[in-house]
Amino acid sequence: MKTILQTLFEINQADLPIVILIGLGILAKLISIINDKKQLVDSGINKMDQVDGKIFKKYIENLFIKLGFKIETPAYLSNLADFIAYKDGLKFIVQAKHHRRKVSVKAIKKIIVAKRYHGCNRSIVITNSYYTDKAIKFAKENDINLWNRNDLAKALLFIKNSDETASIGNNVCLPTAYDEIMMISHERCTKN
Repeated sequence: MKTILQTLFEINQADLPIVILIGLGILAKLISIINDKKQLVDSGINKMDQVDGKIFKKYIENLFIKLGFKIETPAYLSNLADFIAYKDGLKFIVQAKHHRRKVSVKAIKKIIVAKRYHGCNRSIVITNSYYTDKAIKFAKENDINLWNRNDLAKALLFIKNSDETASIGNNVCLPTAYDEIMMISHERCTKN
């Protein structure tokens, strides 16, 4: 059986640039995966896995407060949603799902009912986990915003980084899920 090195030496000189490009692409993907894992760790998301659902809900409420939302938790929300958030003239219904497994379509159905009942402009389901394929499809069909583990980590990093600096100015882009919810144009954002 040939080794990788022996195979590389047998490559035609004309094919060498293609092989180098493929190798660089693989290297770039590996670096991206490592950076994503580091960001998850830096965000503190792993701490959220260790709390119960009630404390997770409080973390999410505090996250929204730090993002500049006004929070309301009416007693009549029951188990359809966790809180209502207001910002920039919009009314959001939010459900925080603390799960070890993927969140199912059942959570999406509940938030749809809550959105209609409370007359909200937007609805968001946030989890420390991920969503089933059916839940993602159903959410798209019904204009429900989903924040999975990665989106939540981005929001946590945004807050963590903005807490560490006195002023974040116009040079910081908010997490993708937040941008989608607020319909913020990426054109005004510049990355550092």
